[in-house]
Amino acid sequence: MHSKFHTAALLSAGLFALASVPTVATAQVIVPPTPGNLLSATASASVSFDPASGLYTYRYTLSNAASSQQKIWLFALQFTGRLVNPQSPSGWTFLEHDDRPIVSWAATEIGELPPDYIDDGNLPPNPYTVAQGASLVGFSFQSPDPPANVPFFAQGETKLPEVGEDDSDFPYEELVHDFTQDSFNGSTVGPTPIDETQFFTGGRRPAVDSFLVFLNLSDGDARPAPAAIVVKLGIGGETVDPTTFRARLNGTDVTSSFVPNGQPGELVGLFDLGSSPLAAGRNVLLTSVEGLVPGTTRTASDVDRVTFTVQ
Repeated sequence: MHSKFHTAALLSAGLFALASVPTVATAQVIVPPTPGNLLSATASASVSFDPASGLYTYRYTLSNAASSQQKIWLFALQFTGRLVNPQSPSGWTFLEHDDRPIVSWAATEIGELPPDYIDDGNLPPNPYTVAQGASLVGFSFQSPDPPANVPFFAQGETKLPEVGEDDSDFPYEELVHDFTQDSFNGSTVGPTPIDETQFFTGGRRPAVDSFLVFLNLSDGDARPAPAAIVVKLGIGGETVDPTTFRARLNGTDVTSSFVPNGQPGELVGLFDLGSSPLAAGRNVLLTSVEGLVPGTTRTASDVDRVTFTVQ
């Protein structure tokens, strides 16, 4: 589905939020547009990983602050990762934009009209929006890519602008500002592909450093929670014994938390605040694994220490 269809659907629903109005001579604007960013929102994410399928499941809770001036009708995420099996809350429609790396959900259903409804030329309030002080669950999808920090957008419910009778040639597109420029902007986590050419070895013992490398973590990194840590054993073709792999996070043994992710030699550990040793602020991960020193029959250990911050 093309994103232009989504834009058309949003306009027809009477909910697309607009910004400032340019000077237009072809018709009189009698109801000016209202900005769609008069709100404050959070998008809390929970992430789980299934070793059998190699897929992460992302679930989001969208919350609207009690101090917001608008209800939320649009929720969007910007990321470059892949996804399958998107799910939507009741009354909401999912769209994967094909012209940019964004997915979005919109409250496009309006429900049944109340018996006392009076048609004023606009649509009635949407019963599926997220009201001030409320939260909504049901936004989810799966992806083979691990979580990292991504932007999100939440747009407030507004009415369509109206113009006078002489509007046959009215350039409505001049009134429409893209929702990425007319929404509350925040950050959450979303799927982010790994570039295996940009790995971190730890740099402690060059002869054995590639026994274990970190594919999405470097010393001193700042990460959001939940945090997925992906390691690869024997990235240079070294003979490594995976049964000797050990990991400690902030002093606690988390070896069993690292499971195969479906890629040869790769393990992933998924950690969240409150349900693992992961802590807000500074974290220390210690790993070790044994293998054969290249060109010899001698066994050695690759021991690495990585410090990172959870924001």
